[in-house]
Amino acid sequence: MGRPTGIRARLNKRTILEGGSDATVDPPGWDTRINVLYPNTLARGHLLAQDLGGSGDKYTNIVALCQRTANLQMKSIEQRVKKQVNALDGCYVDYEVEPLYHGSDKIPYAIRIRATSVDLTSPYCWIEESAWNNPIPNETNPYKCKGAT
Repeated sequence: MGRPTGIRARLNKRTILEGGSDATVDPPGWDTRINVLYPNTLARGHLLAQDLGGSGDKYTNIVALCQRTANLQMKSIEQRVKKQVNALDGCYVDYEVEPLYHGSDKIPYAIRIRATSVDLTSPYCWIEESAWNNPIPNETNPYKCKGAT
């Protein structure tokens, strides 16, 4: 349907240090007019975060998100993942992000995120799945995003 379906990545300190890039592509459902009328309302959201090495020029990695709700909640989890990856000092973390859609909608209604340290026998075993079983909600109508009203 021409929309991102999710990402899976194996992260470690090196992959994060290589860094990602700013979002430069317009994802499905993007409407430039919304940010002209209501600045900073709609975001080009990375599925694999820029801070975690995600590319901003691949259509498969960018979705339309409400800037002040879904995007901020995702950033909070991404920062926890980055902190943990750095603390593991070279060990790997499997990271998965899945946008959820209603029917043929172009903008996801929610985002699921899960991260798991690969060596589960390590004393540094770690799992982050708060947003897997309870996905982060996203407004599918950008004109209803917080800040657009």
